[in-house]
Order: sequence, then structure tokens, then C-alpha cells
Amino acid sequence: TGDITVAQDASLTISPGALVKFDGGGPNCCTDALKISVEGTLDILATQQAKVIVTSIHDDTVGGDTNGNIGQTGPVPGNYQGIEYRPGSRGDLRNVEFRYGARSGPGARSGAVFVDAPQEVSIDGMSVRDLHWAAISANPGDNLIVTNFGTPQKSPVGGIERRGGLIAGVARWDQTGVAQIITGDITVAQDASLTISPG
Repeated sequence: TGDITVAQDASLTISPGALVKFDGGGPNCCTDALKISVEGTLDILATQQAKVIVTSIHDDTVGGDTNGNIGQTGPVPGNYQGIEYRPGSRGDLRNVEFRYGARSGPGARSGAVFVDAPQEVSIDGMSVRDLHWAAISANPGDNLIVTNFGTPQKSPVGGIERRGGLIAGVARWDQTGVAQIITGDITVAQDASLTISPG
């Protein structure tokens, strides 16, 4: 029901089969959209048999009518933001389904998973549906591990958004089976490099 921050040197682990619902979005998109900000470590260690679902409190199809309004409101894309990995953070996300998140607005892009120069983020078995913006949003130089990305459903940026900016070091886009979607100008600086791998 409010923004959560995982502090530097702190950790949060979400176990298989858990259900996470964000409140605060109202029945319409983009008002009071909530997020989990990570400065330390956030791991979601689900399995294919017991996935973790991250969704809106207005989504009664999982966990029932958790806001107790007898179905008077339904979920819409952008009811919440998602998970934001800040500089130096770490994360391991396995078998997570995101629904109705990634709230975006003018000059403020978002992703169900938003990364900004993390130390390490690994994503395996992610699936998305009914997002307002990107599945994953990253700087052009952020190095991510993304495997077994599911086919996106009803999401305008159903892959890895590469926000515009400068690549100042060594960057690799070697995630296979997921689209790299460039939404701003990218510059590879002198003495820097970008390698795009097969697949």
C-alpha cells in the first residue's frame, strides 16, 4: 500500500508461489503508482511449478477480491510501476509473471523491471501481460542476464527497452529470445564498446 525501499546492505527474498499485489493505482492508470526500489538485494526465487505473480490489487483473477469491493473495479495497465534496481544493487528474478504494471508518463519511462546501473541483475523465466510500458527498462550500457523470456501479451514495449544515453565502458547485448527496443539516441563513447551477440 506504499512505496518500499530495500536499503543498501539489506535484502528481500520472495519465495515460490507468493502473490504480490500493489495498491494505490485506483481503477484508472497512473495515479499514485507504487514501486519497490532496491539499493541492496531483491531476489524472487520461484519455480516453473510455483511461479510468483506480481499484479494490481484490482486483479481478482488471482488471490480473489483482495480489495473487498466485489469486483467494482478492474485492473488496467499502469496500476503500479514495478521493481526498480538502483545503482550498485543486485537481483535474481526467476519465473515471475508481471501484470498491469510499468506505469509510464511524459518524460518518465518505466518497466515492470527498471534497472539503473545495477551491480548484477539476472532474470530467468519472466513473463508479462497488460503492461503500460516496458517489460524491462535499462540504460544502454547496463549488462543484464535475461534467459527464457516468455512471449509478451498486450504490452507496448514487450522486451528490453534501451533508454537513450552514453555507453562509457564495455557493454554486451547478449540476451537471446528477447527484443532490444531502442527508445532514445545511444552514443558509444571513444574507447568504449558495444557487442551485440547472435540471436
